[in-house]
Amino acid sequence: MTASPVPPESQAPPLSVEEAGRLNDILLRCHRGRRLITYARLAEEAEIGAPHRIHKLTLGLEATMLADHRAGKPLRATAAVSRAGRNLPGRGFFLLLAELGRCDDAQQDEAQLFAKELGMAQAFWGEKGRAES
Repeated sequence: MTASPVPPESQAPPLSVEEAGRLNDILLRCHRGRRLITYARLAEEAEIGAPHRIHKLTLGLEATMLADHRAGKPLRATAAVSRAGRNLPGRGFFLLLAELGRCDDAQQDEAQLFAKELGMAQAFWGEKGRAES
């Protein structure tokens, strides 16, 4: 994911309402099942249309991060990871975390930071009956 400037509250995500709904449902299922999903598989399962599926997915994930952060909730987007790596999100995820002030230190270890964010998200979103977004 590549971080983009924090958009105004009213800016709509780049996904259709249906795509955004499917994205949210899949992220919540992943947290309930305590599993991760790659960006490519998430785009496929959410049926995000071409062109630029992964870019649209990235912008949609960033929109969920912004909404969750503003609402004081753990980040649903932590369920999504890059295929190329150690089961971590892309660099943009960490850049946006820093921009949102969710990092204690710019040099903080990405794996530790992700584990902390993922743990909070799984505890919150994985709770049975916790379906709000």
